Amino acid sequence: MHNYKLHDKVCHIEMGVNDFFEVVGVRDDTVELFGDWSGGTNPYPGTQADWVHISKVVPYDDTKVITYDKQGNPQTHEERQKLKERNHLDSKADKDEVLIFVGLS
Repeated sequence: MHNYKLHDKVCHIEMGVNDFFEVVGVRDDTVELFGDWSGGTNPYPGTQADWVHISKVVPYDDTKVITYDKQGNPQTHEERQKLKERNHLDSKADKDEVLIFVGLS
């Protein structure tokens, strides 16, 4: 059995691996989860909380999240990480260029 703490990210076993909730309350055998319980139909996502038995939640695992590229092809966790790293490096290079440009003016 997992010991959940405040602000842990978890998944509800009936909601799917792409949806995660934040633990905002902890009792002996239940946790209060904050997130979007509507399955995407709520116009204000992330504004709902409810108490759930701990047998219904599992720790959030980013490696199980399924994402898709612009062509609709699924991406692996490794591909997503490489893309994040490349985007981070690109944004850092852009900031460096801006700083150099400002320094020259």
